[in-house]
Amino acid sequence: MEVNKFFDFANKQKASSPTFNELVMNSEVFMSVHVVGNGVPEALFVTNVPERIKPSDVHKYIVDVANKNYIINSKEYNGSKIFTLNHKQNESANSYTFAIRQGVVIFSRSLLLVESSVGQLSSGISLTQDKSFVVAYNTAGTRININVLINHAKLPTAFGSQIHASRQAGFSWISKTGKWTELDLGIKQNAFFLNGFAQAPDSLNIFYKIFAKQKPVKNGVV
Repeated sequence: MEVNKFFDFANKQKASSPTFNELVMNSEVFMSVHVVGNGVPEALFVTNVPERIKPSDVHKYIVDVANKNYIINSKEYNGSKIFTLNHKQNESANSYTFAIRQGVVIFSRSLLLVESSVGQLSSGISLTQDKSFVVAYNTAGTRININVLINHAKLPTAFGSQIHASRQAGFSWISKTGKWTELDLGIKQNAFFLNGFAQAPDSLNIFYKIFAKQKPVKNGVV
């Protein structure tokens, strides 16, 4: 239901807002899932401000959309302004946080993730410094709906809250299956399909290496 609501919202905004169209529909949007608080996974959305619009246009668009139902508060953090949207009438409703830093729009339900992202942009540390990530990322398809990248080392933590305590130790093996995996997600009218590559460095003794000499399977889509 929530997914359907999002796509309904996106289609309406696409038709009525040039800013939304440029920012979301005509640009790459990166979504990552992180564990925060008591092992709860939260999503973080990041995209670059397109050249055709200004950061102030993005800020105005979000404020205009949110003003009807949300109170907007702001705080200074690490040289940037972070904005939090709290529902005016329903205290149990989700709150949302966003910031624009160095031409990057950062959005999440988690204030902690947005703060961490603002700090990350100033740190000089990037995933592009991880050779295994770069190898996996370079296999990503370009004519596809969504590229999915999986960090195997983080999987036990990401699913920790979903696994019974008695099974936690046994589930940790999944971090040793590989380093990074890239999957191309294709969406059809009544189905979706995934295919991609798993990254398994020769220097590591990990599970995926047992498939090193196998030939790829040919896929067919009806």
